[in-house]
Amino acid sequence: MSPEIVSKKEYYGGPSDIWACGVLLYNLLVGTFPFKSVTTEKDLFRKILRGIFNYGQRESLSNDVKDLIKQMLAVDPSERPTATMILNHPWFKVTGCVKSTQVGVHSGSDST
Repeated sequence: MSPEIVSKKEYYGGPSDIWACGVLLYNLLVGTFPFKSVTTEKDLFRKILRGIFNYGQRESLSNDVKDLIKQMLAVDPSERPTATMILNHPWFKVTGCVKSTQVGVHSGSDST
């Protein structure tokens, strides 16, 4: 749950979805969730609202991917990158996930 959902503020789907993707990316690379609590749900929500997390035993992750996750898990939704910005992030370029030099918004019309 993104901070804006936790705090029950009005929110827009895009930035909240980026947050969720950041949590998923973190989980895939680290093997656990960035925000967790062994005590109460309230404590978990407090951690989410602060946006403070660490990589535990996976501090050896590349600086590029740490930067990407940090951006995606920004507490302020207006500071989170868009999907296009994420695909243009250096981590995607270095890993070879994105082949083109610049990823743009696809028009949705396909001529095939």
